[in-house]
Amino acid sequence: MKFFLIVLTAIGALTWTGVRVVKARHQSVAVGYLIATETERGDELREELRRLQIDRAALLSPTALEAAGREAGLRVPQPDQVVVLTAGEARGQEATHGR
Repeated sequence: MKFFLIVLTAIGALTWTGVRVVKARHQSVAVGYLIATETERGDELREELRRLQIDRAALLSPTALEAAGREAGLRVPQPDQVVVLTAGEARGQEATHGR
């Protein structure tokens, strides 16, 4: 009877150990899939960022800005339409040229 209890305990311990090993392996595989999924998502986001940076550069190019201005009805000012302000005049004060 004592031998039977020892064998039964050993079988139980081995079974418990086997279940723990299988569970740990399952968890490591699940984490591996999660890492692969998130790595792929990171790659996709980096590619989207690269495309957005290219789009931004194209939209901010002088040619694109001029075209957008013309579409909005803007035009290049004539020389007599340009007013140059100094720092004092910009604040509503008279310029103190040389004083």
